Amino acid sequence: MAKSTSGKTSGAVPAGIQRKWAWHYQTLFALRDSLKSDETGKLEEAAEPSRTHLADRGADEFDRDLALALLSKDENALAEVEAALERIRKGTYGICEKTGAPIPPERLRAVPWCRYLREVEARMENSGDVPKPRLI
Repeated sequence: MAKSTSGKTSGAVPAGIQRKWAWHYQTLFALRDSLKSDETGKLEEAAEPSRTHLADRGADEFDRDLALALLSKDENALAEVEAALERIRKGTYGICEKTGAPIPPERLRAVPWCRYLREVEARMENSGDVPKPRLI
């Protein structure tokens, strides 16, 4: 992958990735960088020291809890994006992990990190069988 002047890896499509997934790879790569940047800001916000006034401490505690909850949500999103990038690299992107059927291009455009057909995901959600994001 190409390196940018900031030291981060660019979203250039590496050799070996199918051309049809280039847009998806670049989109996921940019989203991953954005999530990582947001994560850093939320960590800093959560680490801010509390003020001494009782009312201020309550507000600080709420802000810290909110920042940590958002960070947890972003970590799940980051794990899904990382997993999608890995599927592109391995050549399994665009294939439903439950059925093995191709995921429609319009779904992949709308939700580039999706792992399942829409119908499969809806069934899984209704049954309470929604898998946790895989950490790479």
